[in-house]
Amino acid sequence: MTMSKFIVQPEKGALVPDANSYVTAEAVRVRANMRGILLSGVDDEDLERAAVAATHEVDARYGRDFTGPRPGRRGLHWPKGLGYDDREDMYNFFGVPTEVQEIVCDVAATFARGEAPNQADWSTFRDRLKAASLIGYVDTDYPPRP
Repeated sequence: MTMSKFIVQPEKGALVPDANSYVTAEAVRVRANMRGILLSGVDDEDLERAAVAATHEVDARYGRDFTGPRPGRRGLHWPKGLGYDDREDMYNFFGVPTEVQEIVCDVAATFARGEAPNQADWSTFRDRLKAASLIGYVDTDYPPRP
């Protein structure tokens, strides 16, 4: 089965409105290899499909909790806008954070192997996003208000 389009949101720079992945197939393969996960039997098209699925799963799980503004209505939650810059006649954007890219790569590698992250994995991913200040007040592990 052929995927219709694979459009990656660049790590840095302006948003790509039709982007459907935060990472490339190569990024998934490199990250998996660094973690000792072999994806030698998985072709690039399958990795692209896994990257798209992983991007959308991460956005679905954490997207509403990501900190920062989300300019316009589009599919992906990153990059975050800094606002309109009259001098540049354009929006300035944060890039896609490294932590988000790494988590998407990890989830994509898991999907590519025909598996799914377990609840402990998702908790670890949330903890990494919180530690990087990429998600805000979302849990009940904060002390209650007096």
